[in-house]
Amino acid sequence: METTTVLDIHLLCKSITQTLTTEDVRHCMLVCRNWHVVFGPYLLQTITIRKWSSIDTFMSLRVQELFNRYAANVRSIHSSSDNIWPTLLSVPLKNLTVLGIHSIDLGKRYRQSDQNQTSLLLSFFRSSPKIEVLKLGFFEAEQVQDVLSAVLGLQYLRKLSIQNTDPTDCHTVRRFLLSCYGLEKVHVWFFALEDAPIPTPAQDAQELLQLTGSENPYFKVHDVSLNSQTYDHSIDYMYYSFLKRCSALERFSVPGNASPGAGPRLAAILTAHTRRLRHLHTQKSFLSGEEVAGLIVACYRLESFVGAIKQQDPELVMSALLEHRDTLEVVDLKRIGVSKATGLMMHSLLSPAQS
Repeated sequence: METTTVLDIHLLCKSITQTLTTEDVRHCMLVCRNWHVVFGPYLLQTITIRKWSSIDTFMSLRVQELFNRYAANVRSIHSSSDNIWPTLLSVPLKNLTVLGIHSIDLGKRYRQSDQNQTSLLLSFFRSSPKIEVLKLGFFEAEQVQDVLSAVLGLQYLRKLSIQNTDPTDCHTVRRFLLSCYGLEKVHVWFFALEDAPIPTPAQDAQELLQLTGSENPYFKVHDVSLNSQTYDHSIDYMYYSFLKRCSALERFSVPGNASPGAGPRLAAILTAHTRRLRHLHTQKSFLSGEEVAGLIVACYRLESFVGAIKQQDPELVMSALLEHRDTLEVVDLKRIGVSKATGLMMHSLLSPAQS
């Protein structure tokens, strides 16, 4: 039986570095000259850019040379600036699994060229097929269809977060959500325009067949956040067909513009079609206390709850939460305001359950 010693670290380096942070890799490089050489290629496996000074460092000639040389080792990129797009487009990132970027704006260099921004983005996603977690910010309205198609074409994608403030028609949002049936986590923020009637079951089935190849596909989604700015009736059109099929839903953030009247419809859908909902966030909604209570009742063994800002009738919310006192682990009510009555209910909620 062969044994491995510290001198054989180069044989294990790839496996070891998968659990190390960039700072850990730096410390390993300081051990000796041999380790400096062995661990050097993994220094850029996680790239995080939050400050302008970080952008300057990343765009320096030395770091660019390292990035081009060791692009195959890059696993994760988080950037608050879109200035890194020229670098991302310059070399294939075949092993990239996590990408978070502030906006899809390739900059003046590409806007003034004959190259189309959308085609460059599609090329980038094709050259990075292993992306599992994707967080995208702003992109222009004319890019929506192509960008969403490219995103959903990623074979290994599991978690998707999109926050786009550019106006988007509600039909595009609806089709996009229905196309997310193979993902586990879907967080979206769209500024949706227009209004549309609720589709009939036949229209639903036809659209699903067109988008997924099946009239009744299995939706894997278990974490949904729909903090979009919409018209009230467009919520029905965009979201309900999607939510009805999320039978594995465990975590749900109520649509941001959900106004009084939307609660009973949401509660009815959650009660009829979900059996695992344990985490409920209503912080962006304008639902009444009675409607929020109805949503709480629809949950199964609720574990966490985040309340809305200036919640109406908070006593009703607290009363519904008391039904889940045995399972609740996290309760955030700092937004709703606490009266004497709700304070007493909070005390009861936090007290040990009666045997």
